Amino acid sequence: MDKKQLSIILGENICKYRTQLGLTQAELAEKIGVNSSYISRIECAEKSMKIITLYNLAEALIAIFKKANNKRKRQTNAGNPTAKQNRVPYEPRQGAGPDFGP
Repeated sequence: MDKKQLSIILGENICKYRTQLGLTQAELAEKIGVNSSYISRIECAEKSMKIITLYNLAEALIAIFKKANNKRKRQTNAGNPTAKQNRVPYEPRQGAGPDFGP
């Protein structure tokens, strides 16, 4: 794989994950300390980024994903009782199971 192909794949993935997380290019750019035109050029494979910028971008996307995932879990759990609250106490039926009596 050459540098151009790698830039295309990287740009497509950055765009995909950014949009899945509901971020604009400007919002992502602000989080990693670059301008939005830089993110645009990366997504269009017009520019390569330094390893440290790629690292910062990955860290930002991971943090945003975790925050969104935790928020979604809290919203899901808020409307549903936990499994512990749903448990029915165990009461054996009469005549069920082996007789261990005398």
